[in-house]
Amino acid sequence: METDNRKEQIIKAAIKRFSHFGIGKTTMNEIAEDSSISKGNIYYYFPDKNALNTEVVKELLKQFDQLAKQRTLKCTTTIESLQEIQVARKIFFEKYHMLHIFEGI
Repeated sequence: METDNRKEQIIKAAIKRFSHFGIGKTTMNEIAEDSSISKGNIYYYFPDKNALNTEVVKELLKQFDQLAKQRTLKCTTTIESLQEIQVARKIFFEKYHMLHIFEGI
């Protein structure tokens, strides 16, 4: 249980830092500081920054899926659903534009 909480804490700190400064300009030291977890412990959960990036992408895709489902819940037509998914996409990409991990999608 605590392992999951720490991983989640690290991922949230990484998303916040990546969203503000971008992935390339964020160091593991900064993520460690933001998450109040030592850099060594971060490497216990994620062997390198790429492994952390992978988990960040998984979490963001999960968030987008939840947002899209929430927005399309009351839609009655396919067109309406597609429009709401477009709105969800716009909201999501505006929030996470600094990540640059979804370019080309």
